[in-house]
Amino acid sequence: HRFESMRPQEKEPWLEQNLRDRDDTVLIFVKTKKKAEELGRQLQRARLPVDSIHGDKSAESRHVVLKAFERGKIRFMVATDVAARGLDVSKIGLVVNFDMPHAMDDYIHRVGRTGRAGTEGEAISLVSRMDGRMQQQILNHLEKSSEGHARAIVDGREILTPKGPKKSRGSRRD
Repeated sequence: HRFESMRPQEKEPWLEQNLRDRDDTVLIFVKTKKKAEELGRQLQRARLPVDSIHGDKSAESRHVVLKAFERGKIRFMVATDVAARGLDVSKIGLVVNFDMPHAMDDYIHRVGRTGRAGTEGEAISLVSRMDGRMQQQILNHLEKSSEGHARAIVDGREILTPKGPKKSRGSRRD
């Protein structure tokens, strides 16, 4: 679980650059249907193999996009939480929370799309100032419920290792 702090206007350039560096499949979550369409079109204009799914698309259209994603015809899929539950695509290398979810349950279901069937997965959340409360809830949840298996990195600093909470070095209480 990686968290990258940035201003909202920095998210799209960050995403585009990081997608160019990947050769696996990436599922990108946004909050709204409109944002799914807009971000999907922007990434297509940047010549990235991407499409989007959301609740306003017909079931047939969602099926076509999902099959293209499963077969590798598109490597990147932008989605609303319509794809957070019941999506069974193996080998999703990365889940990106472009927009932080509304609730902890949504986060759990989103990141559960990677690291399936005992494999390791990666989740990156793009966090703006207004997302701080949700980020802290997620970190607290990971610390309490991961049974020592989770790794969490916030802005490049590992704060939770697979063995448990990592102690901060160099800080002391007076």
